[in-house]
Amino acid sequence: MPGKGNYGHFINMELFDNREVAVDVNQHDGILRVCNIMPGSMVFLYTHHGIKMAEWEYQRGDICFQLPEKGNYVLVITHLACNIVVKQILYGVYL
Repeated sequence: MPGKGNYGHFINMELFDNREVAVDVNQHDGILRVCNIMPGSMVFLYTHHGIKMAEWEYQRGDICFQLPEKGNYVLVITHLACNIVVKQILYGVYL
């Protein structure tokens, strides 16, 4: 029957998506922190050469990751109900 079922978690998706993601890198110790991610998102971290460094299936809380060395990284966040978000991460690199 239309309108019935366990679909309540989709009601507010237009009010919250991955456009509000906040990314911070502590330039002193290389800790990457990612927050405000939509639950159910997949998060990927790549080097600027395209090598996958890490992968998370996000549920709740913040994601913290120790970057292995100074450099240029790419963070990709995907969710079936949202556009893909791509963020450049600079650790110890200044353009």
